Amino acid sequence: PPGSNLFEVFRVGRCLLRPEYTDDGVCASIARRGHGGDPLPGESLDPKDKPKDEVVETKQERGRALVVFTDGGDVDDKTLAEVAKARQLGIAVFVVGVGTPEGGVVYEIDGDGKRTPEPKHTADGQPAISKRDDAGMRQVAAAGGDEKRFFIAPERGEVDPKPLVEALRTVNRGL
Repeated sequence: PPGSNLFEVFRVGRCLLRPEYTDDGVCASIARRGHGGDPLPGESLDPKDKPKDEVVETKQERGRALVVFTDGGDVDDKTLAEVAKARQLGIAVFVVGVGTPEGGVVYEIDGDGKRTPEPKHTADGQPAISKRDDAGMRQVAAAGGDEKRFFIAPERGEVDPKPLVEALRTVNRGL
């Protein structure tokens, strides 16, 4: 479908980061398929499987965060409610706005990471346009508990990750 489906992004993120809270039926098809911190295939978290000379540390539970890079399209009440639910479950939500407020034509990216010559099209045959929706993304960040968790990526050139990294460091450990 055209546009962003931010509700689905936050629903899937919530279900993966907090699988223990899946009794609402919304996460049934997603829950228990793995989440952050699960061992990689072939890896074990069981201390008896570790080499005897390897030190096993007990660490505090990690904070949970969703970082979404988006143009912010299609922010609706359903999305804001899902973000609020993530917040209630201790998931910090960060939004990074990409694109420009003026917008631009959207192209496919080929297997080599290069833009295709033909743009994407809407259902009515018009070229697909993406515009950064700062107001919508501020609403999402506010629903997540902190409007300052909305960042705008530069339109061109290098991206400085330091502001986002510093904000992520504030994520509450142990929630």
